[in-house]
Amino acid sequence: MTSPRPAADAWKDQVARRFGAASAGYDDAAGSQQAIATRLAEQCLSRLQERAPRRVLEIGCGTGFLTAALLPALPSVTDWHATDLAAPMLAATRQRIEALGIAPERLHTAVMDGEAPTLSGRWDLVCSSLAVQWFRDVRAGLQRLIDSLAPGGLLAVTTLGCDSFALWQQVCAEDGLSTFASRYPDADRLRQWFPSASIHEHHQPLDSEATGMAFLRALRAIGADSPPPDHQPAPPAALRRAIRRLGARSGGTYHVLTVLAERPCDAR
Repeated sequence: MTSPRPAADAWKDQVARRFGAASAGYDDAAGSQQAIATRLAEQCLSRLQERAPRRVLEIGCGTGFLTAALLPALPSVTDWHATDLAAPMLAATRQRIEALGIAPERLHTAVMDGEAPTLSGRWDLVCSSLAVQWFRDVRAGLQRLIDSLAPGGLLAVTTLGCDSFALWQQVCAEDGLSTFASRYPDADRLRQWFPSASIHEHHQPLDSEATGMAFLRALRAIGADSPPPDHQPAPPAALRRAIRRLGARSGGTYHVLTVLAERPCDAR
């Protein structure tokens, strides 16, 4: 069963609504997101080969790409808690896992803001694929999740880096416009914040060579178009100029940052 959603701020409510509205067509528009989740799952499994995690917390499960890549491969897991801001995404995750024949009692879902977790207890694994960029404070949010790990537990998350959509950022800058990506961290910043963690980065191509307005529509198709609270909306005329400048070029790539952090076995 899905737990009711706690009160949240207006921006997080908007994020939840837009991802919820996109849930039905998300899989068809999110090939890049699935590729990123698959890569993260491989990194998790390489770290968990000699462990037997039982309790897992997943932040921002979406339609279940990461859940489906990891849960069947971790038979020791008895309690997988998949969470998301959007209830329709949780329903899609449950359907995906049921289709795999996974025992339903192994999967629990809850509407929850991963930046302010409400589920209690310690976790053997905390994982998340492309949800952390929706945190108001990435550093504090990630530290909170690291602190929730059981001794020997693993945090494995991907988030977007500051070089995401580089060409789109470039054409917007020519008109003095900022983009969502301007608030994303770079790998060095993450290393400063979490010196004991392993930080990796790679670039994932967009699903298609979306150009001009098609680039923005592609983001809207997956629900990823909620401007952060401090973002200044572009005047329509300036936005049209930026779209024309982008022209036949793609908006860029996803700059993916992966954080792998372990809690020492002797931690209390």
